[in-house]
Amino acid sequence: MRLPAFLTAAFVAAAPALAADTTRTLTVYPDDLARMS
Repeated sequence: MRLPAFLTAAFVAAAPALAADTTRTLTVYPDDLARMS
């Protein structure tokens, strides 16, 4: 199944932001938990 070009473009544009957000969550969230406890 081929994705429409605009969907592919949107995904490619969003992927770096999603990856950065995930990385930030994984690195910051445990620190916040450790500080709160």
